[in-house]
Amino acid sequence: NYVSTAEAVMFADSDGVISDVNQAFLDLYGYERHEVIGKTPRILKSGCHPPAFYEEMWSHITHPKIGAWHGEIINCRKDGEHVYVFVRIDVLRDANGSTVGFLSHAANITERRLAEQALQEKDRKLEAQNDQLTALNRLKSDLIAVTSHDMKAPLAAMINYALLAGKCLERQQAREDGPNSQTQQAADYVRKVVSSGYDLVRFIHLILNMEKIHSGGLLIDRRRVYVDKVLERCVEMFRMTAGQTVEIRYQHTGVSRPLLADATRLEQVFNNLLSNAVKYSQEGAAVDVHYRDLAEDTVEVTVTDRGPGIPEHAAEMIFERYTQLDHDASPQSSVGLGLYISRQIVEQHGGTIRARNREGGGARFDVSLPAEFGEGEDTVALLIEPEPSRRQEICEPLQARQALCLIADNIDAGQRLLRYANPALLFLNAQLWNRVGCSDEVWTQPVLRTLVAEGDIPALKPGFDYALASPVLAVEVEELLHEALLRARKQTNQDDSRPAPEALASQPTRTKENE
Repeated sequence: NYVSTAEAVMFADSDGVISDVNQAFLDLYGYERHEVIGKTPRILKSGCHPPAFYEEMWSHITHPKIGAWHGEIINCRKDGEHVYVFVRIDVLRDANGSTVGFLSHAANITERRLAEQALQEKDRKLEAQNDQLTALNRLKSDLIAVTSHDMKAPLAAMINYALLAGKCLERQQAREDGPNSQTQQAADYVRKVVSSGYDLVRFIHLILNMEKIHSGGLLIDRRRVYVDKVLERCVEMFRMTAGQTVEIRYQHTGVSRPLLADATRLEQVFNNLLSNAVKYSQEGAAVDVHYRDLAEDTVEVTVTDRGPGIPEHAAEMIFERYTQLDHDASPQSSVGLGLYISRQIVEQHGGTIRARNREGGGARFDVSLPAEFGEGEDTVALLIEPEPSRRQEICEPLQARQALCLIADNIDAGQRLLRYANPALLFLNAQLWNRVGCSDEVWTQPVLRTLVAEGDIPALKPGFDYALASPVLAVEVEELLHEALLRARKQTNQDDSRPAPEALASQPTRTKENE
């Protein structure tokens, strides 16, 4: 083994003087045998290790219980070249335990160490490049955000000034006796300026949304919303802007219920689909919008136009960034971000969006959203009140505190909402109290129940916690909401003691239940 091993083997006597080495040792360090016999291993020192390194090594070797050391050393060849070796040094003892010499085995690991160093250097360079790219990406994001933000204010001013100019031209046209071609032309120019300004504002929002998607900052604020109402608002807006050129027909199938969704983000999706449908529709054509909620696990929104349709190969491609179809070459065409952003929003809601061709010509977009109600996501308040002014008094403070306010104008409708929404807070018109079925447990579900009356404070009825007189103050509603939140969190039952909040207790126009 001493002769045939590839390891460099060296024997030294008890004084550390080299007594023998094998051929692998001579090949590794470039010495002749007579040049090392009688020398000490110091001839291999490279100067790359501090004295403490060797002190620790010999403390292990000479230790009576350890008697060995292994590790990596940078040694020096005869020609001055450094080599990396993995060394094991053992102390040799006789039968009496006295040290008679030392045995060293060394394996050349220079190539491996140089490869590791090269890899580490590459890692350092890659980390430095990654830091630079991260800084550049952050700079790009900041630049986009700041530039876009700074562009909004002057753009809004330009649009408003253009709108004012348009109104001035309209008044001038009304004062003129006959049609004035110059005035009409100026009015057309102003309308184009306003339209271009709105296009630029929409483009800025698209760029900002795309940047948020890339950086993971496009957050979905899911709250209980009526998605069908959001869609109806979008339809009405496009009906006003499209005028007589395109007919937008809306159909609602099934039920109407609040779902967990981000109303602002879904409005972006619906507006984009409607905008595309109107843009690609010929004058006099119809755009069909259908909302379908069959009280199952999903709700569906379909937008169908009668335009040029979608090439079969592009049904998925149109949802990629900057994708435009062949018929998008008009000056008013978009940059191809709307559908990309729409898909990201829908997928973050846990839904799907897909495109296909309509039978008979045109394009059809299907949006499927999960029908999640989300127990406990928001505080729900139910107001059973036929008087619109009193509804506003109570609902506005609740909505300002991010509570969902459900409204019913009669007891039957209120009872249905009680069963479905399980509100934490109930406001009931005092005149309707005698129609409440006391035996029906649904009326005991809200953790806090309040009677509201016009004028004088009503007498507190069994099962109710407070009685208020209209006009109801915002601070009163906020305090009631706060107490309802505390009760819901503590999960107290009807028999627990429920002291009134300080603000409520200080109101002289309120009666507290004797407990």
